Amino acid sequence: MQVDSNEVVLVRFKEQVVEMNEFSERMCSCYMELMKNTDRFSFFVDFFGLRDFIHFLKFLRRSAPAVTDSILHITEQVFLNALERNFNGIDKEKFANMCAFFLAKGLSSCDQIIPTLETYLRDPMEVIHNALSEEHTKNISRYNLPRYKMIIDHTNDDSVTRLLQIAGVLNSSYAFYKLSGIDEGAEIEKLNLVSRVKFAAQKGEKTVVLSQVESVSECFYDLFNQHFKEFRKEEGDVSYFANIAIGGVSRPCLISPSFQCVVHVQGKQLAEIPAPFLNRFEKFELNIDDILRWRLKQLTPGLCDILGQSLQRSQEFISSIGASSVWSPCPEDTLKSIYIS
Repeated sequence: MQVDSNEVVLVRFKEQVVEMNEFSERMCSCYMELMKNTDRFSFFVDFFGLRDFIHFLKFLRRSAPAVTDSILHITEQVFLNALERNFNGIDKEKFANMCAFFLAKGLSSCDQIIPTLETYLRDPMEVIHNALSEEHTKNISRYNLPRYKMIIDHTNDDSVTRLLQIAGVLNSSYAFYKLSGIDEGAEIEKLNLVSRVKFAAQKGEKTVVLSQVESVSECFYDLFNQHFKEFRKEEGDVSYFANIAIGGVSRPCLISPSFQCVVHVQGKQLAEIPAPFLNRFEKFELNIDDILRWRLKQLTPGLCDILGQSLQRSQEFISSIGASSVWSPCPEDTLKSIYIS
């Protein structure tokens, strides 16, 4: 019997070669242990879920080098990238501990890999930049659609999306929608926002960035879940539809497979967001220092040093005169924002 060249029978990691079923059992065992270990990984059960795990496995399969002789080759970088994309959004220390656990329990290579974690874990800005710029044009289907993204904002003035625009990560190919929170005309504002997102999802030409839209998030329940109905025409073309609620009426709406969405939430809101909602997205945690560090890395070493020293002296000056002497809701963040721009 001829074996499909793309069928995975064995998984190879460094010098280890195991059967695919054994590898899957190891990954499932890791996930279940993380869910149950409420002492060491208390954050895990409230922040991640089965959807994150399934997309982690899909990402691993999709990102690994081509299958040869029915063997899937997995490298440290591919494995950690899959974790960065699907089990992220938590602080760096917790994330590193979780990665070490997956590597030790799942790949049985604890001694070989843990010392090199810092080598393979990427800068948060590099991870999110890669996620947002990734193209998904080959063999796309309802089963391998890229997940939508969530940016968790840990700045003091809710400014991550603005700073990402300044840094060039969010550019003119993004459409920004934000509810004002003003009571007057709130219902009309919500209807307009939902209609615009519906139109953008149908066209798939721009990535939509949503901020402060908790009050209308249920309108996009099927969309955020990527719970699409598939309709195939006689000539083979496939169309995707998801229910979107507008004004209390939920109707099937055409969704382009190329559509992407980024939901922006404040870090202080996380405790109020239910885990099932968080599980729908690839999650990324950012603060102003992450963006500033990434921005400085893009400069020549000499200019980077000059600006770094200038920022330090500016911070010392503000500290000497007192933060209250500077008109700003967040003096330190405002100063860093100036240097980012």
